[in-house]
Amino acid sequence: MIKAAYDFALLLFRPLLVHASEIDAAKVAPLVATLFAIADELNVKSDQKRGFNGSGDNQMRLHWLLNRVVQERFPIAEREAIYQGAMAGASLAWTVDFARRCYNYFAPRDDMRDRGEPIVGEAIAKEFVALALERLRGAANDGSLVGNQELASLIFAWRRFAGDNGVKEVRAWTESALSQPAFILALAEQMPSSSWSFGMEDRVQRQNIRVDTAAYKDLIDIPRLYARIEEELAAARLPPVSHCIH
Repeated sequence: MIKAAYDFALLLFRPLLVHASEIDAAKVAPLVATLFAIADELNVKSDQKRGFNGSGDNQMRLHWLLNRVVQERFPIAEREAIYQGAMAGASLAWTVDFARRCYNYFAPRDDMRDRGEPIVGEAIAKEFVALALERLRGAANDGSLVGNQELASLIFAWRRFAGDNGVKEVRAWTESALSQPAFILALAEQMPSSSWSFGMEDRVQRQNIRVDTAAYKDLIDIPRLYARIEEELAAARLPPVSHCIH
């Protein structure tokens, strides 16, 4: 199933990127709406960026495609109409990622550099952020957030989008979710981060994996998380691994 999604994505993106300027303008809106609806399915883990040789994942390729198909071809008013229609049926993680990208054009930069022409106007960018926040809350309430392959990044987006109340909202949800084995397993898979390096005499890249719980301390009760991991390991009769988490 994963390989099929990966192969389909390659077959889809390559010709679209090459022939983006040739796509009939009348067909752009339905094409974008379809891509937004299946974006999470296309973003398979087997296609994630790998080390120094990575060329981006399918989520990044979709952003590149939108640059070619929409941003480079339509004025902002038409772009807004295309994207508003597409966001109405967009998948969750993509809704969050695209809303973030649109709104980032209006966020101040430390270096004060111009971000260039925005994807949509500020009012629409704020509308997308509000939509993303609504969907995050809905997914938390109906239980589907736990099963999302981007759970870790989504709870950070929820915190940002919810503003001053973000930490309180997310922490209240994770307190309840910690009782679910599926939530513990999802965190165990998604919290570790990896980096790639070459040693002085290495001929191949080395993957370095670590878990930095400090980034999660405001959103998750870390001591309780440790305890729940040990409970799940004990239930599965596996050796404890709490010493591997930092």
